[in-house]
Amino acid sequence: MVGSGRKVLVGAIDVLLFLGSFLIAFLLKFGLRIPTENLEDFLTMVPWFIATFVVLSWVYRFYSEYSDFDEVLASLVCIVGLSLAVNMGLSFLLRQFAVPRTVFAMASVFQLLLLGVWRTLVWRKALLAGAPKKAVIVGAEGEIERLRHAVADQLGRVFFVADSVSLTGEGDSHALWDRLAETSSSLREVAAVIVGAGLDSGTREAIVEYCVQTRKSVLIQPRVQDIMLQRAGLVNAGDVPLLLLQGISGPGYLSWGKRVFDIVVAAAGLVLLCPVLALVSLLVRVDSPGPVFYSQERLGKDGRIFRVHKFRTMRADAEKDTGPVLASEGDPRVTRVGRFLRRSRIDELPQLWNVLVGDMSLVGPRPERPHFVNEYCRTLPEFAYRHRVPCGLTGLAQVEGRYSTAPEDKLRYDLLYIQRQSAVLDVVVLLRTLRVLLLKGKSS
Repeated sequence: MVGSGRKVLVGAIDVLLFLGSFLIAFLLKFGLRIPTENLEDFLTMVPWFIATFVVLSWVYRFYSEYSDFDEVLASLVCIVGLSLAVNMGLSFLLRQFAVPRTVFAMASVFQLLLLGVWRTLVWRKALLAGAPKKAVIVGAEGEIERLRHAVADQLGRVFFVADSVSLTGEGDSHALWDRLAETSSSLREVAAVIVGAGLDSGTREAIVEYCVQTRKSVLIQPRVQDIMLQRAGLVNAGDVPLLLLQGISGPGYLSWGKRVFDIVVAAAGLVLLCPVLALVSLLVRVDSPGPVFYSQERLGKDGRIFRVHKFRTMRADAEKDTGPVLASEGDPRVTRVGRFLRRSRIDELPQLWNVLVGDMSLVGPRPERPHFVNEYCRTLPEFAYRHRVPCGLTGLAQVEGRYSTAPEDKLRYDLLYIQRQSAVLDVVVLLRTLRVLLLKGKSS
């Protein structure tokens, strides 16, 4: 069965288990004699139950063959939890009380159990990914090992690296053809070619041409020029097609609606989270001497400097002797409570105030300190493009990257977000942030 067929089969069983959990819950509550009116009304609600499950499965990429097992389980928890909230809310708004609250609660438990067991089997048997396929990495000298590590770490269930080709300098397209000719016997079984960003344009074109001719998949690490092409507009010069590059900038028509959304969510969040904020403030004060909150200069939209607010997670004198230093995993400066706050991202909650007053948005590139922005811009001039839009409490780099993701790859995620920015993408990033909170070491 091909990959798409596997996804359809897995998806159909997912839906059956999701709906079957309601039936089990009904039986536990009413026994074998389920009231007819309850059953009939439940059947009228089944379409939106399925729609909610399908939409959330798409948001959390529940059918991606590239997901790690911990990501699958975290996605399941988010899908079931949000489905419970959405479906209960809809049943209340539409005055449909055929499914009692106890049935909703019991069904959610069975959904976690049944789908959890089923998805464990799917992952272990690689029903979505299939047998690992051979891949060859082609990149500039110095980036091969990083690409190889990334493939083994994240895509190992889909691809394994059969060969690597390091190419540098002019004329590498010819070197590529010579190298591929030398290893053509082994490359016949290669299903994909992974292309690094450091290769010159001629080499990349030669690789794409080779893959098209041999019907192999191509995975390309994007450069800034590739990202800018995503919003290119078509211009006809007579009968000659031209692509008009718009540069790196977010769509202006979103700014007003995005700001209203930020204000509503930030205000509601600050009000609802007051008990949590008070408790965390007490824990920070008891754990170590020093202020509860920590303010720090950051660079926002158009390079404007503002002060970001966080719960203090380090010793009060953490940078007294070193000056500005990026935090690292296992940083000895982090306090006991601070370690938990960082892992759960609760230390970021005071930034809802920054969102409310307009320093930040809910979604956007994470703001950096001026000192590190200057350092990054020396080696990555494109880093300045991040400041074309408001910085965010969370962003694409935070939900797709990891804590150890290289700055240049985080930059690619940020630029991809700016180019693809939309209301739907903002909601998707916010929802996927919930999954990140469940994954230790995932957030970046």
